[in-house]
Amino acid sequence: MIGIIFLFATLLAIPGDIDKYVAATAAGKAAPPVDIITGNLPGWAANLYLLVVFAAIYVCCLAIQTATIRLAFGMARDGKLPFARVYNRVSPGLHTPIGTSIVIGVLAAIPLLYYAGAGIIAIAATGMIYISYLLGNLAVLGARMRGWPTEGTPFKLGGWGLVVNILALLWGGSMLLNFLWPRAATNPPLSALPNLTIGGGIGNIPIFEATLGVILVVGAIYYFIAQRGSAATPEVLPATRAASA
Repeated sequence: MIGIIFLFATLLAIPGDIDKYVAATAAGKAAPPVDIITGNLPGWAANLYLLVVFAAIYVCCLAIQTATIRLAFGMARDGKLPFARVYNRVSPGLHTPIGTSIVIGVLAAIPLLYYAGAGIIAIAATGMIYISYLLGNLAVLGARMRGWPTEGTPFKLGGWGLVVNILALLWGGSMLLNFLWPRAATNPPLSALPNLTIGGGIGNIPIFEATLGVILVVGAIYYFIAQRGSAATPEVLPATRAASA
């Protein structure tokens, strides 16, 4: 809700002719919301505001990376990731999965090697976050339909829980449609990546759809080759027990 209010206020604060601003953004000559902030605030206030925005984005990135490390460690511990035995161990001294942290850090840094296209790649990454939200809400909805929650808690939504769950799915689905919609400003084709020549039909595939397709194909290949028919085989080491205690 706070994000919706911020976006609405940002749209209202667009300086000048909104059509010209949209055209400048599509042409890469405007940098929203930075230009909107600097166009409405004095220099010192704009810099202070952007510093707060920078800190917020930095903290959010750390939170996402931490969550990814926890997820990857859990999957590696259960033998669901390639070469999991190499990095699924917890440091006896620090009580943290150092190997998993390094792997996730390296994977997160790979797009920065192609910095010119990092901003465009971030579009697909943001869309993938919404897919994770949608899948999580689908799992929660399935659990609710089977009678969850079964235990009382100090805070509960009661019958409103199902309503909120459905609204979250509708919002997540609409956002995914927004990300999937092919347009130059938010979901350009692969041929729009700078310093990279992609011709033919592949170059016409929107970046978000291409990213989603690669993940699905690679995931399906890995599943049928290494995971099909295998059960979870957690390797709970003594250091893991100590860290979880």
